[in-house]
Amino acid sequence: MISKISGESLDVMAGVYSGAISSTPGMSAAQQAVSHTGIGSADVIANSYAVTYPIGVIGPIVCCILIRRICKVKLEQEYIMPVESVTCEPLNTVGSQDNTVGKSLLVVFWGICLGGAIGSIAIPVGLNVPLKLGLAGGPLIIAILTGHFGTRLGFIDHIITSGTSMTMLRELGISLFLSSVGLSAGSSFIQTIVNGGYMWILYGIAITMLPLLIVGLFARRHLRINYYILMGLAGGASTDTPALAYANSVANNPTNSLPASSYATVYPLTVFMRIFTAQMMVMIAAM
Repeated sequence: MISKISGESLDVMAGVYSGAISSTPGMSAAQQAVSHTGIGSADVIANSYAVTYPIGVIGPIVCCILIRRICKVKLEQEYIMPVESVTCEPLNTVGSQDNTVGKSLLVVFWGICLGGAIGSIAIPVGLNVPLKLGLAGGPLIIAILTGHFGTRLGFIDHIITSGTSMTMLRELGISLFLSSVGLSAGSSFIQTIVNGGYMWILYGIAITMLPLLIVGLFARRHLRINYYILMGLAGGASTDTPALAYANSVANNPTNSLPASSYATVYPLTVFMRIFTAQMMVMIAAM
């Protein structure tokens, strides 16, 4: 709708949209669609993404604060779900731990390779060009399946899924990807803002905050959704990890897992939807 009103091209709006919801996989999928169709510019997508990405990070947090103020939420009256303590059996030796971690990392490596192959499978949707899960969606599917079945069948250890190893891999991957995005967009960033990119900021604010405020206020006022759950939903629906960190800081209780649980519930589906919708914008532009 913003594209029709403003006259902005859909490839630009794919970048604005991805940045406004802090969806790096969505931006990557849109760039892959551009390279496949030849319509639009991957650099333009990177520029518009870079302009609106800070909004996508800060916006959900601001929405949580506004909902709390508007609905006059009293945190002490919010129900806090107790978390049962989990006892992990200690590993026998350091050597066995190293072997387990090594095998688990090998499973993760092959899972990424398999996910990349699955992400390249074309999904016909009735457009000129089929959709693909891409290098983000494919590995995500395999990761979800591996995390679910791997820990139960014993070919991946809980140390990998819950320890610092996954945090390191995730942060390293995101840092490398965003560094490449920043390098490609940085040379023309200021020029982009001056030449009309400032409007992308306004579009980004609308994309980030309006849906969260409308749905959040409805959920709180009419459905009486717990505020801690609501904060997690806002972060997960925006794929915004800093919003989850803010929710946890507001909870200020190690036994309150409501923000993390609701965040994790909606996050995978949200990632898939962002990948598909960002590609759809490019595909529609190619029609």
